[in-house]
Amino acid sequence: MAFCSKVTASIRRWFKKVDAFLVANTETAISIVGKFKYYINNPIVDILTGIIPGQYDDAIKFAIRKAVDLSLDKLTVLSGCNTLTDPNEKLVCYANFLRGLPKDIRDAQLLKFASLVTKQLDGSRFSMKDYDLAVQATYTAN
Repeated sequence: MAFCSKVTASIRRWFKKVDAFLVANTETAISIVGKFKYYINNPIVDILTGIIPGQYDDAIKFAIRKAVDLSLDKLTVLSGCNTLTDPNEKLVCYANFLRGLPKDIRDAQLLKFASLVTKQLDGSRFSMKDYDLAVQATYTAN
């Protein structure tokens, strides 16, 4: 019974930390990664431009491009794409890497990508596990 109380208290503390800014950044990251998932199977010339939602102004688009690039730096170590410097080439390389993975592993990589983008857009205010949880909860709810 004490274990359940601790888990419940932990969940309550986490939800108190969640604010509208984190939720908005999580939804933006999931939108970006959702479009990226589509482009894994349908390549385009400038994939980076294609995955950024069109309703944002140039300053926000720049921040999103930077967040995607910084996130890719962490994700592309295993794929061999981390030696590329052009963000679009890096994204295309990562998409090609993901195409070769089993669906479950590819989906896990995409969720981690969304978590990393959320963290970058949110200014790294929380721990990585908080961003993982926020993305998983938002993704599951949609």
